[in-house]
Order: sequence, then C-alpha cells, then structure tokens
Amino acid sequence: TKFLAAQSAGARAALMVTDEKQPVSSVHFSDDACTIPAFMVSPAVGKKLKQAANVETARVALAPASRPPNVLVIDGKQRLRDIGHLRFPSLAETVPTARYLEYEDALAAQIAELKAGSATGKVTTVNVFDADKDFILWNMTTMVNPMVDSKKNVNKMLIELELVCPGRERRQCGEWDRVLSLYSQFPNQENREICRFVTGYSSPGHYLIDATTMLPNLLSTNEAGETRITLATEADWATIGHNVTLNFHFVHDTEGQGSPVPHESLPLFTGGELEGYNAHVRNAKLILRQANAAGSQVPMESEVRSDMAEPVTYMVDGQTVNMSVTTFTTGHGWGSDVADCAEYCNTEHTMEITMKLKGPENEEIQSHVQVDTLSFPSAGTELGCASNVEVTPNQYGTWHEGRAGWCPGWAVRPRVTFLEFPPSMLMALSGEQGDGHEVHVDIKYRATFDGKDYKPTVDPAHVNAMGFNATINHVSYVDIWANRDAPPKVVFKSTRAVKPTSIFSSLNRKKMVQLWEKNAQRRHVPGRKPRHHDSRPEMLSTL
Repeated sequence: TKFLAAQSAGARAALMVTDEKQPVSSVHFSDDACTIPAFMVSPAVGKKLKQAANVETARVALAPASRPPNVLVIDGKQRLRDIGHLRFPSLAETVPTARYLEYEDALAAQIAELKAGSATGKVTTVNVFDADKDFILWNMTTMVNPMVDSKKNVNKMLIELELVCPGRERRQCGEWDRVLSLYSQFPNQENREICRFVTGYSSPGHYLIDATTMLPNLLSTNEAGETRITLATEADWATIGHNVTLNFHFVHDTEGQGSPVPHESLPLFTGGELEGYNAHVRNAKLILRQANAAGSQVPMESEVRSDMAEPVTYMVDGQTVNMSVTTFTTGHGWGSDVADCAEYCNTEHTMEITMKLKGPENEEIQSHVQVDTLSFPSAGTELGCASNVEVTPNQYGTWHEGRAGWCPGWAVRPRVTFLEFPPSMLMALSGEQGDGHEVHVDIKYRATFDGKDYKPTVDPAHVNAMGFNATINHVSYVDIWANRDAPPKVVFKSTRAVKPTSIFSSLNRKKMVQLWEKNAQRRHVPGRKPRHHDSRPEMLSTL
C-alpha cells in the first residue's frame, strides 16, 4: 500500500527501511499493481540514507542478491525430496519441513492401517477419484456407490484427499490458494458440503479427515444406490490444477457393540458478508418427541416466522442417544478495512443452544443453556500457518501467515459440538419419562468481531485494490444420533430451511462473480479478481 501511495505521488522508485526485528526480505507485489522499482533495506542502510536526506543528490547502487537455493532433503523412506521455496537463506526455514515430515509419516501409518483393515473386512474403501487419471481445474463430478449401510455396522467415515502436482513438480500445481469443497447431491438435487480443503500455493497436499457426522449426507442415494459426488473450487479461471485422489474409508463395528451413529444431518445456516451478518437472523428450532407421539405441544404453523427461524420436528424413538452440531467456518476478505477482515482478523462465532424439557401440558420442567464459541487467535499472525504441522510447508506467497480457520495447503476440519443434555432430558429422549414429554432445542448463531457486530473501519492507506470485503464461509448441520436398529423419523421440516451450499463454491459461481465485480467497481479496478497480494517468485520484483 505504501509503494502504491508513493507511485501515485509521482515517485520514480521506493525504498522501505526495515527494523531490527524484521530481516530484509523479498518485496512481493503484482507487476500490474505497482510499476515502479521497490526495495527493502536494513536499518543500517536506512540510517545512512536518512543522514543524506538533505543533500541535493543521493545515489543508491543496487546489486542483485541471490534467492535462497532450492533445498533437497532425504526423508524417512530414503527418498530425495524438494522441500519447496525458502523465504530466507537460513536453516531455520527448514523447520516446518522437518515437522511436516513427521506428520507425513504419521499420516502414512494411518492410511496403511486403513489398507490393512480393508484386507480383513474391518474397513471398506471406496475410491472416487484417482490421481493417475483424474485432474481438476475447478470442478469434477462422478456417481459413487458407497457400498455400505450406516444402519448396520459403520462406526466411522474418514475422507482422504491427495493433491498431486502434475509431473511431480511443484510449479506444475495450481498457483493460487483456492477453497476446494466436496459435495454430495441428494435425489432432490440438493447439494450439501461434506468436506472443505484449501489448496496450497503451487504445492501438493495429503489429508485425512474424520467426517463421521456427514454419513447421512453421503448415504442418501438414488434408486440405483448411487450418490453424486462433486469436488469443486470457487473459481474456474486458474490455468493449472492438481491430479486428485479421493477415497472414502468406512470403518466397521466388527465387535458387534452397536454404538450409536448419526442417522440424520439436517441443514442449519449458511454465511455471507460480515458487515450486517447478524441482521439475517440465524435461528433454528427442533422438537424431539417420543416414538409414536400423538402430536406436538407447539403448533408448527406458528413457528414458521419471518425472522428466518427454521423449526424442524423429529419423531424420536426410544433409542435416540444424542445430538451434535457440525460446522465449517472460514473467514475470507482482506485489504478493504483496517482490520484486514475476515481472512486476517479474529472473528468470534457463537452457537447458543437452549434445551428445554416440557411435560404433557406443555409446562416447562427444566431448561439448560450451552454456549459454544469458535475464534481464530492466530489470524493475522506472521507464522500462524507455518506453525501448523499439517500445512504443506515452504509454499510460495504468504502461506506462512495465519488465517481465520484455514491455511493454504490444509484441510478445514469440521467442528463437531455434542449437546450436553441433562440426565432428565436423556431419560425423556429414551422414553423413560412417560408419554407426552418433549425436548425443545433452540439454536442461535452469531458472528462478531471484538465481541461486537462488525463495522469496517476504512482508511485509504489500508485499502488494497486486489482485496475484497470481509466474508464468512459458514455451513452448519444438526446431527441426530441413535442406535442402528432404531432410526429417528423426521415428521416435519420447515420449507424455509437454508440449503447449505457454500457461497464460495463453484456451484454458486454466479454469486461469487457478482461479488468480484461489485468489489472491483468499488476500487475502480475493472475486472479485477480478488486474489492475494503475493505471487510466485518468477512473477515478483525482488531486491
């Protein structure tokens, strides 16, 4: 931003003086954003330049400095590996790689155990995409037969995604960090996001995610027993992608203990722009009844209100065990306000869950409130993502900086919050309280910044032409857990329930393009697509 201001003021070149705590590093910007030469110098050089500030002419001689070399490492399997791009010529820059190699070994051990389980019948693995033949630019879809029944003996579902650079060369991979979402499609054409990843800057990635609560979303098949699976990014304009391997691993209950499983996963809320976020009320009501209940204590018609409340009633048999809320929440947007929201600022996301036990006369017997808050304290920190051992290390660009709930080259793990029902409510759910008892659950979701509704503070000195407004990419579900042989039955659904299709997904590309265009117009940059302020080394002007 300072370089752009200097350029606007007519400067022919710009020098930035760093401080004692910040080493001299490359100056990164796109050539079309800043056209004057720009350099960073040490405090010692800066002091001399300041002393010469009053002279009529000062000459600065510049000499090319070599970049950190490409560094190779021998991993635990005696393979020669390229560890990627180092920001500085220092051995300290190899630390993330050392940590990642340990994580990679642990991941390989987990996958080897799953493969061994497949051979003994403890695991069913379904291959969806294969890196040897499947390549993704922004969208790929296929029909999959899960080959399992969650009501029988599936305890857990793991999703494995491997992104491989074509030719095994990093620079053949997609150059940008892109949200990569996995969707399943219901027979009624409704798409549900069941997993979320972010690609690295010209980097591969390998991830294994526990997605057990998403089982009901995956196993809703058509008459042929198949589910439509789509893997999609938020943009189709990137020219380079990845080879993709996608596997579903279903872990079976081979000991016959019959532990509860999620039978229903019902949509709750979606996200939007952070400014005015809470003006759109995100409330949900669930009424849990005993099996074969004669009727609900609450008239359903009165619950469909204009404030977007989404009541859903379940007829619950005597075996229902618990409920959970599954969320995917990431912050995006930068360069439009002082706080750099919502990618680089710490937002708070609060679910307030009120549980009430009601008797046969609709009298309230007991009430319990549970509050769950998610925040991102590492957002905006210098090494927030570099310190995450699961993030692909030594990428290009700003990979090392902390983000709100995500990192380039990382999987966004679903946040699963189980409801803490008091014992009396659990008894009611199991039918031990007698006929006519119901459990009412109200869920309210809000997003805040510094504990308040977000209001951007705009300063022209902080505005970046490549940035875009603060946005929250949120998808949530409520999950109903029960024993396999006694599934609950949904007897009412609000027709106004929000469909959880990510606003960043390519399935909603029209909305995202409109967002790009709107923000480009605000910054008077026609056709500008909002991407990060760094790019790969060959695209940079460097000291």
